[in-house]
Amino acid sequence: MQNKSFIWGFAVLLVLASLYQLSFTWVSGNVEKEAAVVAVQKADSLSQVEEMSVFEKETAQQKFETEILLNKGPEEVYPLLGHTYSYVKKREMNLGLDLQGGMHVTLEVFVPELISEMAGTNKSNPTFQKILKAAIDNQKNSSDDFVTVFGEAHQDVAPDFKLAAVFHNLENKDKISANASDAEILDIIAAEAEDAISRTEQVLRKRVDNLGVVQPKIQRLTGTGRIIVELPGVKSKDRVRKILQGTAKLEFWECYDNSQIIGGLDQANTILRATFETTEETSTETADVVAEDNSDISDLIADAETEVATPDSTVADTAEKSMEELMAEASNDLPDSLDYANTVSY
Repeated sequence: MQNKSFIWGFAVLLVLASLYQLSFTWVSGNVEKEAAVVAVQKADSLSQVEEMSVFEKETAQQKFETEILLNKGPEEVYPLLGHTYSYVKKREMNLGLDLQGGMHVTLEVFVPELISEMAGTNKSNPTFQKILKAAIDNQKNSSDDFVTVFGEAHQDVAPDFKLAAVFHNLENKDKISANASDAEILDIIAAEAEDAISRTEQVLRKRVDNLGVVQPKIQRLTGTGRIIVELPGVKSKDRVRKILQGTAKLEFWECYDNSQIIGGLDQANTILRATFETTEETSTETADVVAEDNSDISDLIADAETEVATPDSTVADTAEKSMEELMAEASNDLPDSLDYANTVSY
């Protein structure tokens, strides 16, 4: 009985663990279905605005869906536990490239270009160009690596031509001496090609990891400069192709030393300080003038109010005389009938 209970308990825990693991696939699938529905709606709206072919519409739909899923990365989509879409996507069940679909890419490091760059300024040598062209043509019908084919082409086209005359230059003078034999130079070229392929593989792995693809496969074909990349579940093929084939550039910019610009900065600081001090002095003087003008206006208003409140005696006498003269003039202008009426009334 005890063993039976243990087996039942273990079976229940195993089922719960399996359901939990499968739940990541269920949650990510629901999120992707919702994104696909929204992408279809956006693509339909876009097709109503402008004429689009079936291929263009599908491309736009995939682009919209990819943008929606990229924005969903940091959002919490798992119920209760609050896992983000990126977390869920990394833990979903891997269906593989056959069941899920995706991209199968074969990349090749172009070794002839590497050899041409190693030749430096001597790559325009006519004999070297003939050997390189013959090697490229022979590579089409050979399964050997390009460095081996290049050595065979050298023996066929110009066996007496010294490779050191081309590969011993300013860039390679520390690696290849002027007296190096052809076999030594071919070994150095093979090592450089191998190193270039290894670096390319590392760069591809870093770029694929940034894509967020679940369980990608990167495999290098031995003896060749080819690298196979399988990306299950990828839909935005143009974006992935651009990322994988993009050329990394390292740029250097000439900058000034601190000792070269400190003098100019000090002069600029002095000019700015003088400008601000002049502005402050002008503002202070303007404020003083405005205050004086305001005080003069206040004095004038006060004087006017005082004169109105206490009129001068001369002004009063003038006003009184004016009234008397006006009354006299008014009495002189009265008609005779009015004088007779006044006499009768008395």
